[in-house]
Amino acid sequence: MYIPLWIIVIGAVIWFIYARNKEKAQQNISVTTEEKEVVISEETVFKVQSKFEDKITNETDFPDAISGDEIYIYKNLMRPWFDKLTAQHRYDEKMTQKLRNDWLDYMEAVGDRSTYNYLSLESQDEKQSEKYREDHIAASRKMFAIQDAFATAIGADAVSELKKVKEMGFMSFSRHGELAPEGFKWDLGRRELEPVKEKKKTPEK
Repeated sequence: MYIPLWIIVIGAVIWFIYARNKEKAQQNISVTTEEKEVVISEETVFKVQSKFEDKITNETDFPDAISGDEIYIYKNLMRPWFDKLTAQHRYDEKMTQKLRNDWLDYMEAVGDRSTYNYLSLESQDEKQSEKYREDHIAASRKMFAIQDAFATAIGADAVSELKKVKEMGFMSFSRHGELAPEGFKWDLGRRELEPVKEKKKTPEK
C-alpha cells in the first residue's frame, strides 16, 4: 500500500518530539516532584535554567519551538522577577524553596505547552490529539498562573507590564523574542526577520 511522503515526514517528526520528551523525563532534566519536595539547590536551578535557555536560543526553528512572545516574557519579565524575588527572600528558606519550585515548574510548562500544541495539531489519532490538547491547556494554565503570581509579588507596575506585553500579539515579537519597534510588526514568514510597518487603517467616512 502506498503511503504519501508527507504522512511519513509528519510521523517521523512526531516520533522525534515524543522520544525527546520521554528522554528528558528519564534523565530528569526537570526536577522530579520528590526531589523538589526535599530541597532545590541553587545549582539545580542553574542547570535547568541553562538547559531551558539553550532551548530557546537554539531551537527556534523546531516545529514545537517556544513562541517569540513567551521568549520575550521569559527574558525580560520572568527571569528578572525571579532574581529579584529570590534576592528579597534570601534569608527565608521556605519562600526560597517555593520560588525555586515555581520557577522550575514555569520553565517546564512553557516548553510543554508548545510541544503539546504541536503534537495535538499533527497527530493523526483523534483520541491522542485530544489528549495532547488537554495537556497543552493544563501546561498553559500553569504557565499563566505562575506569571501572574510573580507579577503580583513584584507589584502593580509588573502586573500592568505583563498585561501590556500579552496584549501586543505574537507578531510584535520575532522568533527569538525580539520586540519590534513601535509602529512595526515582524514578518514571521521571512527567514531573515525584518520588522515591517503596520498597515494604516483606512479612515471611516
